[in-house]
Amino acid sequence: MKNIWNGYYMRYDGKLVCVVGTLERVDTGEQLVLCKYNAPKQQHFYAIGKESFLSRIEIGGKEVPCYRRLSVSRALSEEEAQRMFEKSGAFPPAQAVKERRSSLHTPSATYAAYAKDLCESYLRDLRLSRAEGADEEARAAAENVRFLDGCMQGPLREYGGYFRERFVEGKSVRKYADAHGINRGSVDYLQKKFFAALAKCLAERDAAEGVFRLVEP
Repeated sequence: MKNIWNGYYMRYDGKLVCVVGTLERVDTGEQLVLCKYNAPKQQHFYAIGKESFLSRIEIGGKEVPCYRRLSVSRALSEEEAQRMFEKSGAFPPAQAVKERRSSLHTPSATYAAYAKDLCESYLRDLRLSRAEGADEEARAAAENVRFLDGCMQGPLREYGGYFRERFVEGKSVRKYADAHGINRGSVDYLQKKFFAALAKCLAERDAAEGVFRLVEP
């Protein structure tokens, strides 16, 4: 049977877990995988059968592994673990509720500022849109996510990689520059072009819907 390495895995439902080790149930000989659910302030251990751990399930018509090993096998820092939870939308309920009250976007006076705010708030909006209860704030967050995702898959596809690395994976300008072998000035220029293109999409959406979403400066 396939080996299971210690380290971090993403469960099929988006939750981050840490495999601590494997053990054998003495009365049956069943191989078990000991996992630690590493949510901030909600850490606990559980065991799952090795065959179940390695199994695959169907989600949305696509077969996926129940547990997918992450490339990071070392211990994650608190900041890195939090970012993984932001991407999966799996924040503990108490923290999600606490942050929810400060999740409204700051009104923007220009479409360039609006574009910047949407990108920097993407993970927050994603998490809020997945929260229980479809109130007005959650619906607005979901609309922001749909709009950005649509842009990245459509008219702004050329910026998809940049958007993912900077605003989903959370790479800084410096880290993005190092990863692509360019200087920070080039990244700043790319970001300026991206925000300008996104601002144009936002303006076109408002014009088509007859809604003005900016505030007077």
